Order: sequence, then C-alpha cells, then structure tokens
Amino acid sequence: MIGWLSARPASTLKPPAWTPISPTTESLSKPTLPVFMIRKSRNPLLLLLGLALASTGMALDSDRQKPLKIVADTAVIDEQDGTATYTGNVVLTQGTLRIAADSLQITTQQNKVDVVMAAGDPALFSQVPEPGQAEVIAKALNIDYMVREQKLLLKREASIVQGENIFRGEEIMYEIQSQRLQASGQAADPRPGDIKGRVEMILPAAGEIEPELPANRAPDTPSQPPASTGGEPDS
Repeated sequence: MIGWLSARPASTLKPPAWTPISPTTESLSKPTLPVFMIRKSRNPLLLLLGLALASTGMALDSDRQKPLKIVADTAVIDEQDGTATYTGNVVLTQGTLRIAADSLQITTQQNKVDVVMAAGDPALFSQVPEPGQAEVIAKALNIDYMVREQKLLLKREASIVQGENIFRGEEIMYEIQSQRLQASGQAADPRPGDIKGRVEMILPAAGEIEPELPANRAPDTPSQPPASTGGEPDS
C-alpha cells in the first residue's frame, strides 16, 4: 500500500526534461524516431503505436513484457531532439499501466524512453503495483513520469488514490516501486490562479477487532437476574 513519507516545500521538486516515441503501426524491437511532420487523422486509431519496450523499464516487471500502444489524433516526431509529441485524446497503455491526456510528450535517450510528460484537465495515470493490490490512480493537470527513476511528479490539483487511501495536494512526488510519496500544498513553479493550500490525506477507519474464540466455545452472554414469579416474598 502507499506509505506516507513526508510533506516538504514544493520548491525542492523539479520537473525533468521531456520528449516522445515514434508513431508506427508495427511492433519494433527497439524504438527509433523517424522524422514525421504533423499528421491529422480522422480516426485516432490510425496513430496506434505498438512497441516492445521490455528493455526500457517503462513499467513494473509484470508490465514490461507487454507491448506499448499510443493512440492520438496527431503526432510530431523529431529524431534529432529524440522527442515525440502526441495531441488530441491521447491514450498510452502497457499492461496495467495507462496514461490518458490531452497532450503527451516523450523524451528518449539512447533509444530508450526516459520521461513521459502528460497534460490534461486532468491527465490520468493508473497502474496495478503488484498482483492482488488495489490499482493506483493518479490525477493532475500535469504529470511527469520519470521512467528510469520510476517516479511520478504530479503538479496542480494533484491526487493519488489507492483503494480507500486518498492523498491530495498541489504537488505530489510518488515513488512507484517503494509506493512512497511526498506532497506539498503549493506547486514549485506557481502560476497566477494556482491554489495555495495544504496537503490532505484520507485513510479508512481501522474498525473494531473481534477477539478470536476457540471453536468449541460460544461467546459469553451477560448474566440475567432470575425471573420474577409474581408471588409474595417468603416471610
């Protein structure tokens, strides 16, 4: 489960650089970045991307062997910068990992995905950490996914939910593998109109614990006074 690590000033949380992948309809052994101009598609499925990214560390162990797919309305690829930008109803999936956003930018280094930056109203990141655990759902206006470090930086109207555990703040740093987070009530790079508030954490009630009894023993019942016969007491 998510563990609360600390709350600290947001100024210590710095967003990384960002960039993208290549929109092809074929699976590739390793992602390359051919140069594309903007392509507008009537059908978002035209920009379906299937990549085998087992070596990139794009997700947890259970997801890394799954193909990565991106669906969007438009895509711009820059091979020289090692970046790709997807806009319009963008959905990225790999196994249980899912990112939905209005725009998505991916940075690669040495032909491996490095940083994924998503923006939306809000953008969404979700993933099942381990089999049997509740899905982690993260939302914010801006989400930076540092793939190599396996960290999420949520900025502006940020929240993370896992089961009944809820964490809210203007900026949240979430470590995916250790399931720890740091939160702040203000973004590190505040903009006019940003909310300046406090961190909120909601945990489910623990509830009452019933004592265990031996299998052959019934629960104790309170003793009752003898029933009255209605007659006169003995003299």
